[in-house]
Parts: sequence; C-alpha cells; structure tokens
Amino acid sequence: LAVRQVNFKMDRGIRYYFDRVELPGLQALPGDEARRFFVGSDTLLQTREGRLFTPARLESGVRSLRNALERIGWANAKVSGSIVRQDATSGAVQVRVTVEEGLPTMARSVATEIFLPGAGSPLARRLTETNAPFSRVWLQQMAAPLRLEQQRLGYPDVTVTFSTLARQTNATNIFVEVQARV
Repeated sequence: LAVRQVNFKMDRGIRYYFDRVELPGLQALPGDEARRFFVGSDTLLQTREGRLFTPARLESGVRSLRNALERIGWANAKVSGSIVRQDATSGAVQVRVTVEEGLPTMARSVATEIFLPGAGSPLARRLTETNAPFSRVWLQQMAAPLRLEQQRLGYPDVTVTFSTLARQTNATNIFVEVQARV
C-alpha cells in the first residue's frame, strides 16, 4: 500500500488585529509610545499585518510596558491587559491595558562597602548621592563598575549585593537609600 498523492485544503480563517488599544491610568509615558509595545512602530502605511493580534502578543506587550515603566522609576506599577471586544467577522480586536502606576521610586543614595575576602569589616566606604530612578536595570548599572574595579585589582570572583537601608514615602515619590556590599 503506497500513497501516491496527498492534497491539503487549508482554511486560513480570520486574521485578528489590534483595532484599538486603550490605556487607562497611564500618565508616565505618552500613549503613542506605550501603544508601540502592542502594535509596533509607526510606519507610513498602517496595515493589519503590522497590528497582528494574538493573546501571546498582548501578554508580551503588557510585560514590555511594565518593564519600561520600571526602568523609568515606576517600580510598583501594575499592568494588565484584557480583550474588550473581538469581532469574529472583521478580526478587529479592542483591548484595554489598565495601568496602576503607583508612586515613582527614586534611589536617593548608595552606601558602598568594599570588603576583602574573609574580612569582617569593610576596607573602604563611600556614599554616592544619585537621585536616579530606581529599578533592576539601575542596580545592574551600579553593580557593573563596582565589579570591574575589583576585578582589575585581582578579585575575579567579586560579587555585589544590594539591600535597602531606608525607604521614605511622601505624597509624590518613594525614596530609597541603598547599600552595596562588594
């Protein structure tokens, strides 16, 4: 028994696309900039292919928006996406991406303590005033030169750990004082 020919017939179905993205609660970023996380960048000609909708693309956009808010200091932002309307005839999908920004978090200062291997007390201490937006990316940027400095001194296995020394909240911001142990 041998098969000589197989014919496939495919039904492409409906191609769903982002028709409208609502962003209630978002004030830290311009709406057009935030929409790019879902529908791509602006082009001269807007086509449905550039606004292709999938549930995974919606979730990816939500994660990207949350990360972008965190990078600019909104560390406690909550972002969630939901489908408001989905037209099974045209493929148009309207989504609502709800944003609860909370208060921006600023790193007021970093107290750095440098220890030699096995030492109980720090070899050096320094305080750096930063007043920068606090985020995981900012912590990585602070850790990189500290590691590099120690690696150049002959300590290739250096680690940098961060902890929060103080946290102060006022009406408009959260201020954090950070300790770096090298």
